[in-house]
Amino acid sequence: MQREVVMAPEHWIVGEAIDRLRTANDYKMHTQFYHTVLLDPRLRPVGNVNLGELMRSCHEVMLTELVEEIF
Repeated sequence: MQREVVMAPEHWIVGEAIDRLRTANDYKMHTQFYHTVLLDPRLRPVGNVNLGELMRSCHEVMLTELVEEIF
């Protein structure tokens, strides 16, 4: 079971998410995770994006196109 949580706004594209993960050098960024939780503007979770799917997708793809609606 994954305890670490990585979150991203649902309006981001894949490139924005990858750039944020690469440039995050603060101690709060987890080094091992498998899903990114997408949040709506009211900070409610709308679904997960699998790390493998995120890394395989083109930079211009919306994260909402990759959502797994399973929690």
